[in-house]
Amino acid sequence: MKRLIIYSIFFAARPLFAQTYIEIKGKVSDQKTKQALPYASIGIKNSPLGTVSNELGEFGFFVPNELVSDTLIISYIGY
Repeated sequence: MKRLIIYSIFFAARPLFAQTYIEIKGKVSDQKTKQALPYASIGIKNSPLGTVSNELGEFGFFVPNELVSDTLIISYIGY
């Protein structure tokens, strides 16, 4: 019985491990002045995935393969 439960858990969780991710990272900056934009919001459109840039405007997060071709949204208060 214990063996059956362990196999059931393994096969139920298997799709989670098989999913591949891609890392998206970059830097948010003003196009004219090239000044970093700290604490900008970065995310995937129509998805709860996202992050915030650090004080140097840098960010990075992992996106599942099925969302890689979606739109990246960046917003910054004042722009």
